[in-house]
Amino acid sequence: MKEKVAICFFGVISRSVKYTHANLKSMLIDIAKRCYDVDIYIFNNNIENTPIDSNIVNNNDKDLLEANFIEEEKQTSIDIKIKTLVQTKKINCTMRRDYTPTWIINSIRLSCRAIKRNNSWSGIRRGYY
Repeated sequence: MKEKVAICFFGVISRSVKYTHANLKSMLIDIAKRCYDVDIYIFNNNIENTPIDSNIVNNNDKDLLEANFIEEEKQTSIDIKIKTLVQTKKINCTMRRDYTPTWIINSIRLSCRAIKRNNSWSGIRRGYY
């Protein structure tokens, strides 16, 4: 029996996965499957109709990875939860002087160490898997 591993993807998966899924499958997933029983986990920040780099993404592109488990939350909902945590715990989210408020919230979504045990929001959700 093979050992079990999970390959985890998190963030706005649909941003570029239509361009990268074939390489991810052949260069990562298929190779890992040679030695391991592989589960693929996705936590997708669904950005709804918000453009990225002036382009609307297809939020269903996350399905191209053929994950065993997909968890998805609207980014607007994530932002409300982060804002509530920051306010209730009185967390100071200042960063470099050249960071705009938009850059700061993007950083918190993916890498804020103050919100919960050195995890980003995506990392917290991924940890439940």
